[in-house]
Amino acid sequence: FIEALINVKENKMDAVVELVNPENTKNLGEQLIAATFTPAVAMVQLADKFGGKFRAGKITVGEDGNTAVQIPYFSGPTENWDLDPVHWVKVEGDWYLRLGKN
Repeated sequence: FIEALINVKENKMDAVVELVNPENTKNLGEQLIAATFTPAVAMVQLADKFGGKFRAGKITVGEDGNTAVQIPYFSGPTENWDLDPVHWVKVEGDWYLRLGKN
């Protein structure tokens, strides 16, 4: 996911949108999902440019085995911290970002 954000060029968010739960994409549309991640792209690319590193961090899989919460970890030149949780859902055997309560 972070690599997809780092690699966005000229606002082409296809690789990011592909990581989102297909049901979210169907309900919200690709343009709204792309717009949702635009601020994250700027932040992640700037951090990467100045030597920041992102790691998967802690991942907790739900009891049902079809949901997970990831707490990514960021290490920068002067600070290190856990980032906001990222929610995942397994759909037909593949993991996708889960937006909202879907």
